[in-house]
Amino acid sequence: MITIVIDPGHGGENEGTIEDLCGRVEKNMTLQTAKYLYKELSGYDDVQVFMTREEDVELPLKERADFAKSVSADFMFSVHYNASPNHDLYGSEVWIPSEEPLLDKGFDFAIPMLHAWQDEGLYIRGAKTRLNKSGSNYYGIIRESTLLDIPCVILEHCHLDNETDIGYADEDSELRHFAETDAKVIAGYFGLKKDGETPEINRNVSIDKSYAFNKSSDPDYCEIGLDKLEGDTAYIRVKAEDYDTFLLYYDYSVDGGLTYSGRIGIPGYDYFEGKYDKEFVCEAKLAPGRASGVSIRVYNLFDGMTESNTLWLTALSQKAEEEVPKEEPRLAALEEETKDEKNHGIERISFIIIGAAFLAALIATAAALRAAKRKRRRYTRTRKRDDDRRLY
Repeated sequence: MITIVIDPGHGGENEGTIEDLCGRVEKNMTLQTAKYLYKELSGYDDVQVFMTREEDVELPLKERADFAKSVSADFMFSVHYNASPNHDLYGSEVWIPSEEPLLDKGFDFAIPMLHAWQDEGLYIRGAKTRLNKSGSNYYGIIRESTLLDIPCVILEHCHLDNETDIGYADEDSELRHFAETDAKVIAGYFGLKKDGETPEINRNVSIDKSYAFNKSSDPDYCEIGLDKLEGDTAYIRVKAEDYDTFLLYYDYSVDGGLTYSGRIGIPGYDYFEGKYDKEFVCEAKLAPGRASGVSIRVYNLFDGMTESNTLWLTALSQKAEEEVPKEEPRLAALEEETKDEKNHGIERISFIIIGAAFLAALIATAAALRAAKRKRRRYTRTRKRDDDRRLY
């Protein structure tokens, strides 16, 4: 007989995330999902299922773990939904214990669970551990369960505050579907049978449990260059890597880093194979009529971030694109340079002519002033002689 405890996260005054795009509260969603999960698992043979709470009550984490211990739980599953401070994360993840042998059990369960969520179309953020400052498990439900030697994982189904994920949990029927998926994986993990059959689960994975440990560091590098420029679209060549873990997302800026796009999945990313493209091309729309500062940020499995160098680019106008034949770019460029040189030559000649005319005018004016001055001196001398004669 297998004993399973389902822990609906939060409860009572502890509401969990309240930033659901549909206006719901996490504590109610976890309770509803847990009830569906309880019903699904209870339909299998040779299993007894318990819930840490069946109503909207606040329950200390230690009491939840103590309850699991009191019923001799083989495993406890803590049901949760997620959100992020900047509302830019999306995807599913499983938090697991950091200490052996519970680490092995947590990792072995997380792999088929993540496979099942990926099959539903969710982005995979991995099986992970997290430690507090004292070096023990960060999450209280895992920490308290570990002290009692009970395997426990946190199922973070999706992010309620991101448009990418909200469609997976925006209706009650979606919560039921999550519960059905979870139940099949749990039943497959323990070999439980319903009508004589055990659900098939996908345990395939090329990485090992060492990738679950939080590296708490940023990606090692991110460098960009211009691949090509077509109209207001820049194709940016990106080279980035994290030597210790995977790159998960990237985003880009076209205003010198003041604002960024939403996060985009790294091309070629496959959590189970431990792969992602270390070189790829990003499309970025440039602002018309002014220089755009393009930069890229890459994020690893634990949300560490590294920012690239900045490229300053100017979008090509539609007219410029029409004037420059794509099949003869060099010739067009030379013709454009020749036009520029001719224009500059005309400008120089015009400047010289205007300058010469101005100089001639200055010379003529100066000559007229000198002539007037000489005439004035002659008049002054003549008048002085006449005055002298009158005096003497």
